[in-house]
Amino acid sequence: MEGPRRTWYRELKKANGAFVQLYPVWRNNKISIRTKLRIFRGNVKAVLLYGSETWKVAKTTTSKLQVFVNRCLRRILNIHWPEVISNEEIWRRAEETEISVQIWRRKWNWIGHTLRKGHTKDKRTYKGHTYIEERTLDRAYTEERTYIH
Repeated sequence: MEGPRRTWYRELKKANGAFVQLYPVWRNNKISIRTKLRIFRGNVKAVLLYGSETWKVAKTTTSKLQVFVNRCLRRILNIHWPEVISNEEIWRRAEETEISVQIWRRKWNWIGHTLRKGHTKDKRTYKGHTYIEERTLDRAYTEERTYIH
């Protein structure tokens, strides 16, 4: 795997490893489905979508991620092969949305966060000298440095 594909593929493998480690939780009948779904969102889906704000989203990428999430949800909801249940019904039961929608939401939240950063002052040290670096969100990206001795 080369280039950008490596990022989402690596996260998919890590999320699968996290899901497999939690098999005892998914099999446990004493834990409610609601709790299992919260564990899934916090431990598996968080790993799966880590860094998705910067991914180039292609249809093949989202479909492979969606297949993984659907497979996980079917196991958590205890839905097996002979039962024919649509993906939309699974998402409704799990109170989930499509993975592509979730990725786009994360992208827009990240963009909004970046735009809200606004005017900042950073203190940095270079070769024993401390300076304050002012940044503005102008498209020209100007910076002004003031040296403090």
